[in-house]
Amino acid sequence: MAGAKKSVVMHVGLEALWQAITDYEGYSDFVDGCAKCKVLKRKGNIVTVEYTVNKMKQFSYVLEHKETPMTGVEWKMLEGEFFKSNQGSWKIKDLGKKGLAVDYELEVGFPLLVPKAIVNGLVSTSLPEMLDGFEKRAAEIEKKGAKKAKKPTAKK
Repeated sequence: MAGAKKSVVMHVGLEALWQAITDYEGYSDFVDGCAKCKVLKRKGNIVTVEYTVNKMKQFSYVLEHKETPMTGVEWKMLEGEFFKSNQGSWKIKDLGKKGLAVDYELEVGFPLLVPKAIVNGLVSTSLPEMLDGFEKRAAEIEKKGAKKAKKPTAKK
């Protein structure tokens, strides 16, 4: 299995980032290589999504996402043409005025041995660019005024 993990601080509102992460069908507008995403089923906090990706060649796979509102998303692959497995997570922590601590983790299994150079490329280039894309998307959501970011208030 090949894995990648990246932790960053994003300077956008929590609700805007959450909206960017969970708008799966919008990924093709801002995630490099994502040709199409289609929500197949949504039941409570479980969302099944079919991804069509165009990286070197076009392939599709289906992920089941478990959403924990405003704090994270975990996923696992249900079926796919290229990967043997695909699992990962988003974890978000509100740091107040300092921004959002965002941890992104991905583990994928390939049918063949993947050269270390490709895995290193994923970690050093593709993953940071993808995270930047989500931060930019969240900033666009905030500018449009769609769901102004609010901090959850604790019940007294």
